[in-house]
Amino acid sequence: MKRQYELLKVNRTSVYYKPIKPSNEDYEREEYIKARLDYWHTKMPYLGVRRLVRKLRGEDNITIGRKLVKRYMAEIGIYCIFPKPNLSKRNQQQVDTIFKDSTEIKHRVTEIKNSSSPIFIK
Repeated sequence: MKRQYELLKVNRTSVYYKPIKPSNEDYEREEYIKARLDYWHTKMPYLGVRRLVRKLRGEDNITIGRKLVKRYMAEIGIYCIFPKPNLSKRNQQQVDTIFKDSTEIKHRVTEIKNSSSPIFIK
């Protein structure tokens, strides 16, 4: 048998493995947990995986692990909302160094705004 599997290029363990179909209770439990995750995420979108696990265990009395919650969140497409780095501040520092003498520029702009004559650009 071993030689036959080698010739067919089939893994022996895959021949003997028979997957078990999940029961209706498993489907219902999964759907209930996903519904509760969606509820808590809608109510408090700033909660991460670990805090959602605490909510499910504490208030909903669902025994569940962190990795399963993370997988369900990925399947649903929800993620924690948190402050991202403010990248514009770094660019603002560069702009400030370029326009150190911005008072002169501001003065010329106000002169142009206050003048009544038309401006011609060559």
